[in-house]
Amino acid sequence: MIEMIVTTIFCLIVYILFGHLATKFTVLSPYTPWLKWITVAVAIVTAVYILVKIVLLILKAKRRAPVASVNRIQEQIAPRVAATESKTVKDPSSKKKPSLAKSEKKGGGNGKK
Repeated sequence: MIEMIVTTIFCLIVYILFGHLATKFTVLSPYTPWLKWITVAVAIVTAVYILVKIVLLILKAKRRAPVASVNRIQEQIAPRVAATESKTVKDPSSKKKPSLAKSEKKGGGNGKK
């Protein structure tokens, strides 16, 4: 892309130079309109190339954007999910053992009624 921009600038400089020299040397006068059209053609090709390149980059970014946003959302949600999972899964060692008083009240003590 840089090469095309440099080529357009070079064509413009050559056109200006030929226009200036055509005023001094009549031999160059017939070539000035041709150089003008060549410069315009190169500028149009450069502009079209740049626009196509920009559109392709935008389309590429749009195709990649949903994946990036999903990844970003998953990264944001992952710590929250891990925190809620750690709260819901209880450690078996932290469970309280049932007291004997409850089993005795139900009549399950020594077997006598």
